[in-house]
Amino acid sequence: MSDFETRRAKLLAQITQERVDPAGLALDIFEFQYNYNKVYREFCDYLKVEPKSVNALKKIPFLPISVFKKHKVITGDWNSVITFKSSGTTGQVPSLHFIRDLQHYHD
Repeated sequence: MSDFETRRAKLLAQITQERVDPAGLALDIFEFQYNYNKVYREFCDYLKVEPKSVNALKKIPFLPISVFKKHKVITGDWNSVITFKSSGTTGQVPSLHFIRDLQHYHD
């Protein structure tokens, strides 16, 4: 199992725990996204945000909606089973949300 898959499985296990530290989980997810999501990493690097400096929820950078309109935002390397589009406004480019596993999405 690759490092990516191992870390992904660990995060998914954390999410399903009855007692989870939401702030700690969010920081773990931030680090995972920074390491394995090319678009998110480029955004953080542009902002000069390094993972070691993100030690509180308020320090986690959030991608602007416009990024989802211009880039394929995925973590890792996989093909989507379905792609959801935002309703958007008439004439505007919709933002796209790529789904890796439909059952996981529903869960």
